Amino acid sequence: MGHEVLMYGVIVGAHRRSGEDFRSLYPRNAKVIESLPSDDDHPWVDRSIFAMPGDYPNGTYRSQAIHFGLTMKDDPYDLDALIAEWLSKFERVLSQLYWFSATLHVVRDFPGGGTYQWSPTDESLAGLLEDPPKPISNWQRTFRPG
Repeated sequence: MGHEVLMYGVIVGAHRRSGEDFRSLYPRNAKVIESLPSDDDHPWVDRSIFAMPGDYPNGTYRSQAIHFGLTMKDDPYDLDALIAEWLSKFERVLSQLYWFSATLHVVRDFPGGGTYQWSPTDESLAGLLEDPPKPISNWQRTFRPG
């Protein structure tokens, strides 16, 4: 039997400041997730790992919580390559979305687990207010071992 890595988290979708278009970015995020392929090469970042919340008021009050999660076979001889490739694919998805934060928890049988967090730069956040809004394209990623 092999070893497993559990990866799960949430992307907090961005909203507008107020007014009629407060939730206007939510359908844009849903379209991005819906447009992802239904299958992908390993390590998987496809539509099946994401879950969209319901529309207001069922599942979304102010912020849109886009959940994601998967498990994969882990490799004790190449601990970093699997995570690095997955992160690269995940960040391609993030670059198409409108969001305020993202958090990923990695649970492994081996060292290397912990929590990744993404925070958009101020410049990227300003792009959310443009017409049309711009997806988040620049961020800071941090890792806290755990």
